[in-house]
Amino acid sequence: MKRILFTLLFAFSLMYAEDESQYYSILKNANNFFQIEKEFIAMLKPSNPDDLRTAGYIKFDATIIVADKSALKELESKLDIVRSIVIDVVSGYLKTDLQSRQGREKFATELTASVNAILTDSSIIGFVFPNIVIQP
Repeated sequence: MKRILFTLLFAFSLMYAEDESQYYSILKNANNFFQIEKEFIAMLKPSNPDDLRTAGYIKFDATIIVADKSALKELESKLDIVRSIVIDVVSGYLKTDLQSRQGREKFATELTASVNAILTDSSIIGFVFPNIVIQP
């Protein structure tokens, strides 16, 4: 019985590690970063649309991973648009969504696609959030 339990736990840990490595693989060879200097503070989507007290707030820092240095100049020139996109996207999430790793991964993926949609001469690889605080 112990052997079966150990085997199941080992298999589960391998699946979890593989899933986690897919998301974090963008960081493996990351050399170029664009740190957005001002922190973000936004109200999250309320779980009950009739009661704004169910919304919560988020405060976080964001860093963009870029493929090459040419993207840095374009990001710098479109910084206000990028900040607006980040606020628009995060305000569509519930506080419970962003409290899980999967929710933050989905948030980063959606942000990456949204910012790439406005870039014309370059593209970004992803977002990382070195500091996140969610107030329920």
